[in-house]
Amino acid sequence: MYVEDDANFVDLFYCAMQQGNFDHKVIHLTNGEDAIAYLKGQGKYADRETYPLPCVVLLDLKMPRVNGFQVLEWIRNESPFPFLPVVVLTVSDEMRDVNKAYALGANSFLVKPAKFKELQEILDNLDRYWFRHNVVAEWRKQR
Repeated sequence: MYVEDDANFVDLFYCAMQQGNFDHKVIHLTNGEDAIAYLKGQGKYADRETYPLPCVVLLDLKMPRVNGFQVLEWIRNESPFPFLPVVVLTVSDEMRDVNKAYALGANSFLVKPAKFKELQEILDNLDRYWFRHNVVAEWRKQR
């Protein structure tokens, strides 16, 4: 799942995925409200065949209405998936944001790169770590 409201960065993200042969299905949502509704399986997201649970969440922090911090806090404290891996991918490199994200339970904090090649490297590293090497939690296997 990729939660990002910046359409320009989303375009770069998909371009980097395509050029890097990143062949995982990505569920893109543009705001925190939809991310929570998706994870809850509410409304149009109720059909888990069409809207499967993600293996990892890539989460922007700076979004309108429900921001990334609020989504992260909900995942860790209220969702049925408190161990769902969450990787913050945001423009902020402010230490207070880094510290807050980790305090709320982020598994990783990445700053959006300025160069396309760096974004490709980030996606390659995400693929290697979270999809090839990471052991999937039991809750994910049962859903």
